Amino acid sequence: MALVNPHGKEKKLKPLLLEGDELAVELERAKGLTEVRITSRESGDIIMLGIGGFTPLDGFMTKADWQGVCDEFAMADGTFWPIPITVSTTEGKANSITEGEDVALVSEETGDIMAIMTVNEKYTIDKEHECNKIYGDRKSVV
Repeated sequence: MALVNPHGKEKKLKPLLLEGDELAVELERAKGLTEVRITSRESGDIIMLGIGGFTPLDGFMTKADWQGVCDEFAMADGTFWPIPITVSTTEGKANSITEGEDVALVSEETGDIMAIMTVNEKYTIDKEHECNKIYGDRKSVV
């Protein structure tokens, strides 16, 4: 019996998880990078990216993808996606990081290095807009 193809244009899952020697090398490299503390939700998103559960995503969303998902439930390329997948930090931390820089994403709960991310874009999201568009206005919920 054939399995259903992953979501989007991909024909197979895109797991981003590293293993073995490659993982060991990157964990060592991460120790010298700027640390960005992440929440348990963001750690969960990294796990889903790692196992390919968020195929076709290659990482956290760009602003165009975030905006499209909030407003139309579709990424910038038109692929349906129901919720934004983003990572946040403080304004001070964001200001200390340059676009193109690699950072270590570290669990604020466990202190574990969860991932290395290249910062391709920095942007501010409107949480109220996101919540209203994605989860709806709580006042209208019966």
